[in-house]
Amino acid sequence: MKHLKKISIVLITIFSINSYACDVCGCGAGNSSSTQYSNYNYFGLSYNYMHFNYKEGIHSTSPIGTDNINSVQLTGQYFITGRLSINTMIPFQFNEREASTGTVQNHGLGDISLTGLFNLFHNDDNQSLRIGVGVKLPTGKFDLIRANANNASSISATQLGTGALDVIFPLQYAIQINDISFQANATYFYKTENKYYFKYGDQTQIQAKVSYLFKETTKASWSVSGGVSYDKFLNSKTSGSANFNTDGVMTNAIIGLKCELQKLAIGINYQTPIDQKLVNNDVTFNRGLGIYTHWKF
Repeated sequence: MKHLKKISIVLITIFSINSYACDVCGCGAGNSSSTQYSNYNYFGLSYNYMHFNYKEGIHSTSPIGTDNINSVQLTGQYFITGRLSINTMIPFQFNEREASTGTVQNHGLGDISLTGLFNLFHNDDNQSLRIGVGVKLPTGKFDLIRANANNASSISATQLGTGALDVIFPLQYAIQINDISFQANATYFYKTENKYYFKYGDQTQIQAKVSYLFKETTKASWSVSGGVSYDKFLNSKTSGSANFNTDGVMTNAIIGLKCELQKLAIGINYQTPIDQKLVNNDVTFNRGLGIYTHWKF
């Protein structure tokens, strides 16, 4: 049970990988749930990869392009009290769009996020219920030309940021019973209008995961996990007017493996689609991969 509490990690994107940097479907550049939440102080490093296909034009015969979304993230958590923690994520984006006209790359600092979480069940050793609020700062570059593309599926998913101060509302629940833990969480991303009068659509994200501790020694513990994530993205807006067919819904399956040492945790997650409808089916999510590590202090 002692080690099981430590492996009870709720991934608000994405994690899971859930670094939905697909701007075309309103996922919002830099929105990520891959920040790891647990019951100890840590700083960490993670890598997230997402692969999308998109239709380059509005016709059925339009060429199909590819977006490769890469994100390296510095993460951290610090408990101010036994019930209140502050979490941060600093992403660096390395994104690439492969089109029939050539390859476009965009890399740099993404949108930094800060989140505070309060545990309502602090005195319960077997479960926790955390509520919180956070902000995503407009530190990533926003490209107005890409955002104003004539065709929704032509909006490059290589945007580094939304260009606006966005608000995050997380809610997470976790319970452990012997070698099995269950986590469920919901996050609402409220996105504001940036200085170019462009607003990404708000996003609702729901995840559920079951983890099993299958091996434990005096030096290390190993666990596997499986779950699903659901995301709904609203239409983006320009000067208050909705940009139709920029919304989307997708449901993904997630599997993961984690090894935890005394001061170090290492994990890997893989994500595959179950069902989706992104940008009127002009965008398709194919797969995702995430690798992370934590150093406890």
